[in-house]
Amino acid sequence: MSRNYLLGLDLGSGSVRALLVEAQTGEAASAARAWSHPPAPEAGNLAFNIDTASAWRALGEIAREVLQKAGVSPQEVAGIAASSFRHGTVVIDRKGNALLSASNRDARAAEQGMALAAERTEELYRLTGRVPNPVFLAARLLWLKENHPDAFKSAFAAFSVSDWAAYMLTGEAAADLSQAGESLLLDLRTRKWSAEILKSLGLPERILPKLRESGT
Repeated sequence: MSRNYLLGLDLGSGSVRALLVEAQTGEAASAARAWSHPPAPEAGNLAFNIDTASAWRALGEIAREVLQKAGVSPQEVAGIAASSFRHGTVVIDRKGNALLSASNRDARAAEQGMALAAERTEELYRLTGRVPNPVFLAARLLWLKENHPDAFKSAFAAFSVSDWAAYMLTGEAAADLSQAGESLLLDLRTRKWSAEILKSLGLPERILPKLRESGT
């Protein structure tokens, strides 16, 4: 009888991890690689980039390692899921190149975040359930728009880190609602991207991935 395995890939603040679980027995194997987020002084003293190339390479390494540990072939993996820390951002162009890759420590959008907080805290909290902060996607997109307008114009999709990993695995641009809720752009009442907020900030909805329930 064939065995079905589930593979979880997690991009954490200090490491990337893989967990392979046999669906019927719960038998598990794991692997991990340490990683760090280098400073990006060209974007300011509070900027920290995500090295997307090394992250993708590390995910491949730990996926192979955990399969080898368990003696499992790729064909036996029935499903894969990706998770990550909150408040990480990866904006790519149509070729998949990273135009902005900011870790959860990154505060390059401090000016934009503080301006939103000073001018629109009550309104944005009412719509999104969040108080403006430099780590939210809304502030970082404004930073990209104001500081690198050409790159902003070429943006294809803006992801959380886990949604970026899912895109790399599947080629589908989608956003998990739980991560979208940390963007300052999700209307909690409608569970849709807020056209009202996007229009007021001059941000195009086309770069925001279609929304999906967790697990789908």
